[in-house]
Amino acid sequence: MNWRMTELINPRAVSQNVPAAPMAYSDKFVGVMQPIGIEANVVGLRKMNEDEVFSVTDRALEGRSDVRRQLARTMPKVKETVLRLFEDMDGAGPAVPSASTVGRVPVRV
Repeated sequence: MNWRMTELINPRAVSQNVPAAPMAYSDKFVGVMQPIGIEANVVGLRKMNEDEVFSVTDRALEGRSDVRRQLARTMPKVKETVLRLFEDMDGAGPAVPSASTVGRVPVRV
C-alpha cells in the first residue's frame, strides 16, 4: 500500500468491521475493496465532482449497518486467506507477521 492509500483508509478499521467510504486517487483501489464487498463506497477523488463525492459518502453513511454486516461476513475469509499466504511463504504453519517483519517479503533460497 502506498502512503496515499494508507492515509485515506485505515485498513485496520475495515478489518475490525468498521464501515468506511475509502477515498482513492486511482481506480486500483476499487479492486482492493471488491473482495470485501464495499467497492461501491469507494470515492474516486480524480474522477468524481464534489456532488458525486458527497453522494457516495452519504450513501456509505446511510448504509453503514449493511456495510458492517457485509464486513462481518467477508473479513474472516480475507483474514484466513492472508494468513494462508504467510503460511505458504515460510512453510512452517500459520504465522502472523510481527511489527519487525511487516513490509518485508520473505525469500526462499
